[in-house]
Amino acid sequence: MEVKGESLMKVEAINKFYLKDGEICEVKDFVDDNSDKGNIIYEVFRIEGGTPIFLKDHTERLKRSFSLLNLEMPFSIEEFSNSIAKVIKANDYVLGNMKMTYNILSKELKIFYIPHKYPSEKDYADGVKTILYHGERENPNIKIVNKSFRELINDELAKQDAYEAILVDRNGDITEGSRSNIFFIKNKKLITAPGKAVLLGVTRAKVMLIAEELNIEVVERTVKESELKDMDAMFISGSLAKVLPIAYVDNMKKDAHNEMLRSIIDRYNQMVDECIEDNRL
Repeated sequence: MEVKGESLMKVEAINKFYLKDGEICEVKDFVDDNSDKGNIIYEVFRIEGGTPIFLKDHTERLKRSFSLLNLEMPFSIEEFSNSIAKVIKANDYVLGNMKMTYNILSKELKIFYIPHKYPSEKDYADGVKTILYHGERENPNIKIVNKSFRELINDELAKQDAYEAILVDRNGDITEGSRSNIFFIKNKKLITAPGKAVLLGVTRAKVMLIAEELNIEVVERTVKESELKDMDAMFISGSLAKVLPIAYVDNMKKDAHNEMLRSIIDRYNQMVDECIEDNRL
């Protein structure tokens, strides 16, 4: 089965206020674009300590999404940062995930908090259950809404009581998660899919930097579904999950306490703390 584009269910804004075309509005007046036609570019980032985590990296990815559609980003990095700051301040600096959407037809920009469910301390300590899902994106490097994809996957996650779905393409290759990037550890090497095959996640980029810092060899290659049984450990990365160990892939057990994996988690959490300290809005 081929699934096109990035996915989202019905958009829901939470907390008290959101931003629409530069103006702060009450969330009770929020209206979803209700679009499933590939007209909405979006970005999701985490707000922690009153700070958008790794905002520069998210903005660069956003610019790349516009560029791949042969469009110029219609606002500057400073304007984007100031708009985010307005929403954070209006909502009393609350912790959560924030989303921006830009409708390329109506040229409407919205920035708002969205519902989130962060992994628990137990999830980070012992790992989470994942499932395999056969589906892929038409263009993995552009974040465009395709609601049906998210709905199909969410149904499977609910049925199997799993945290994330690991995508397998038509060739039997592991590409990424439905809302995350996937990493594998084997023989003290870090393996992940080539950048051209996946959505280039901000957290993924941080993991690559951490690997360089810790002198961990990184191999960018496709991983076959049949290879999963031979992997020592696996983890997912993303703005929501951060760096999250995998305990199970379907019924296949993985080492959530792998030493290399734990070193990467510790360093990533340190980088988040440094971001909050250095970049408060």
